[in-house]
Amino acid sequence: MGAYLSARRVVRGVRDTDVMVKGTLLAESLRIGAVLEVDELTLSRIFRRDVAATVTSAQPGVWTFVDFEGPDEIADTLARSLAETLLSECGWYADFSVGNDHVVVFASI
Repeated sequence: MGAYLSARRVVRGVRDTDVMVKGTLLAESLRIGAVLEVDELTLSRIFRRDVAATVTSAQPGVWTFVDFEGPDEIADTLARSLAETLLSECGWYADFSVGNDHVVVFASI
């Protein structure tokens, strides 16, 4: 079973015909030297935010948010790629939606 299928948590609903992958990744959650490269995945927005009041002592006080999207066919590849590139320390994760499904990915160990 693929990473997307094993990692997904269905929130509610039925898939529609124009299903897209849409999500957010924190740049700080990537391992040093890791490369996240998924064909047809596009960046829609990048911004930084001061989150110092809400982080643990092991996390940086400013985060870089990377919003992305792509066709639903890349969901499994994206989940696998995220699992391979995320830091396992500090509880980092990435999430995205595929239609009405919500996928949460943690680092593979």
